[in-house]
Amino acid sequence: MRDYAADLEPHILKILHASFGAKWGDAEFWRWKHSSRPGFSPSDVVVCAAADRPIACFHLTIRTIRLAPGVEIRCSVEGDFAIEPDARGAGIPQKAYRYVSPRLVSRGVVVRAGFSSRDLFEHVYKSKFGHRMPPTVTAQYRKILSDRALHGKLQEFGEAARVHPWSQRFLRSPLTVRLKVEGFQPCDLVLTATAASCTPSGTGRPDLTIKMPYVLLTAARLSPFRAMLTVLESMICGRVRTAGLIRVMFRGLRARRSGP
Repeated sequence: MRDYAADLEPHILKILHASFGAKWGDAEFWRWKHSSRPGFSPSDVVVCAAADRPIACFHLTIRTIRLAPGVEIRCSVEGDFAIEPDARGAGIPQKAYRYVSPRLVSRGVVVRAGFSSRDLFEHVYKSKFGHRMPPTVTAQYRKILSDRALHGKLQEFGEAARVHPWSQRFLRSPLTVRLKVEGFQPCDLVLTATAASCTPSGTGRPDLTIKMPYVLLTAARLSPFRAMLTVLESMICGRVRTAGLIRVMFRGLRARRSGP
């Protein structure tokens, strides 16, 4: 068993592709997900080798989970378990699992967790590791996107917003909205009557600035009541702030008065 080192990276990607196919992702995606993320430790990636040939890899990250006010625990979130096809059936996952266990204890981890389909849970995680799947959902986990992926999502939102008739009066000239989403670098969503684009923030003055928590971007997926509570809570706690809103509203009113 070896911890991550740069020379192992091509072997890790080869093993992942052998298990999940090329659709799993490329080297850039692997680095974003693992070695380049904040808090990464080489011990978060374990590679198993036989006769100096890497044949399996296992990935994890350690996070703090809040169970209740004042009650937080350290938890490992594990995944991307992959084994070369010709090396399967030799108990390698269990060996890697036992190899990592005392090291997690030394890092203060008290719970080991992961995300799985029902089929993988029944055939792998339950039988090999003794995991249990919660029978009901009492909380939601949201994967934080990269800045690049966030830009893509915001651009999709901008495209959907600009085609509405009510928005056209605001877009007779380009509208620049600077978004400061908690946990991400500021970005500029530029809307015109014919297109939308989202890029890292420039140095120019935006028409509208919005500061918000990431959870507001996911509110549309909640029930209407939960979404309303989420928005109200963010506003009451001061996590939503705007600058330039009145100026943009007057811009829309002027456009309305001038007619088509």
